[in-house]
Amino acid sequence: MNDKMAPKKPKANVNEENSLLGSLDESESPQCSELKNMVNNLADDFKRLQTSLSEGSRQYVGLLRDLGGHTLTFVPNGPVHPMNFLRKIMHILDEAGVPETARLKLVTGCLRGSAAEWAEIKEDSFDSFQSFIDAFMDRYWGFKEQRALYYEIKYGKFRSGSRADYVLQMAKLASFLTDKISESELVRATARSIVNKLERYFSEILTPEAVLSDNGTQFHSAVYIKCLAEKGVKSIYTSVYFPSDNPTERMNRGIGRLLRCFCSTKHTEWACVLPRIEHCLNNIVHESTGQVPAMLMFGKSEPNDIFKLIDYPPGNPPTPDWTSSLQLASNNLRSKARKRKEMFENKNKAITFTVGDSVLVKTHPISSAANAEIRKLFVRFDGPYVVSRIVGPNSYMLKNIEGVNVGPQNIRNLKLYKRCPTPDQFNIESSEKNVFSLHDS
Repeated sequence: MNDKMAPKKPKANVNEENSLLGSLDESESPQCSELKNMVNNLADDFKRLQTSLSEGSRQYVGLLRDLGGHTLTFVPNGPVHPMNFLRKIMHILDEAGVPETARLKLVTGCLRGSAAEWAEIKEDSFDSFQSFIDAFMDRYWGFKEQRALYYEIKYGKFRSGSRADYVLQMAKLASFLTDKISESELVRATARSIVNKLERYFSEILTPEAVLSDNGTQFHSAVYIKCLAEKGVKSIYTSVYFPSDNPTERMNRGIGRLLRCFCSTKHTEWACVLPRIEHCLNNIVHESTGQVPAMLMFGKSEPNDIFKLIDYPPGNPPTPDWTSSLQLASNNLRSKARKRKEMFENKNKAITFTVGDSVLVKTHPISSAANAEIRKLFVRFDGPYVVSRIVGPNSYMLKNIEGVNVGPQNIRNLKLYKRCPTPDQFNIESSEKNVFSLHDS
């Protein structure tokens, strides 16, 4: 159709358009109104940034956006700490190569809320970028804020939540202090927290005759020694650089094994499952004593999650009285100690593998703060691998399941792979058959 023959659209009356927009504003939903306000606020921020930038600094806006600077903003009492904001924005400015003369306008454009209003009022008093940093720190990270953090680190303010997250947060915030906390002060603060825990244990549980610890500086502090002396408790220390001398390490190894079961895929949740693990370990029979720790300590135990997973036979087995339980536990401990002594004396016996043996290889993971990964929570052995060749008395060449060589491995990093019995091996057809033993496979 010819353009000349096309019907012309009637021109809209200005009054009609205004009345139509007014009716839309009156009928719009609260969600639309909120979205409209958000868009207007963003537009105002952009206009303010554009007008506040000089011609010399506008060329860095695109580069700053590419480096992620457009997502970094600071709001008073917001999620971003003022010092963390300064550190990140300074890093981005350094990466972008922004000169000192252009930094002030770029940084003030990242402020929001009352911080943006404060920067606008104080703009004439900023004769340099460094003067802005000094004024910013004095207002949002001054003496009052740093003193509150110092007292929180010194005396503690933890109420609930994850203790691990709280400690990590305090350690991070401590790095923002203008006057750094000395190592001795950190030791005293750590010792004081240990003393508070011990005093609560002494009052709620019992006061022991002695406390065994390693040689950490917090355990040699005057605060720790004075607390034990006032309670009449003797302080005992393990040998230096010999962790196996401390029985706590053996318990920590068991706790670490359980932590790998609960949070092997998300390592940051380890502190959340500790109470659950503590309850299970305190209310289950231990091999060393043959008794339940809670029964030995309080004369009673509580059911835990493990009882829900195991189908015990009906009925309640007879339980000895408290005095008999203590005697049985003492006898079992002496018997286990003799066995450990024999195992230690036979520890140097040579362990060898033959070609064709299936083995597991010890892993050596590394902790990563960036990926939220903790070395102790990774699986400790990988495999199975097959011994393909004996390189030497203490070295073996291995192959994976695809037949690819994985290099020689020292015998210290290897252990024999024991295959799990199949379900058919556990199937007992009649009561006349002997009970299956794992050692028969």
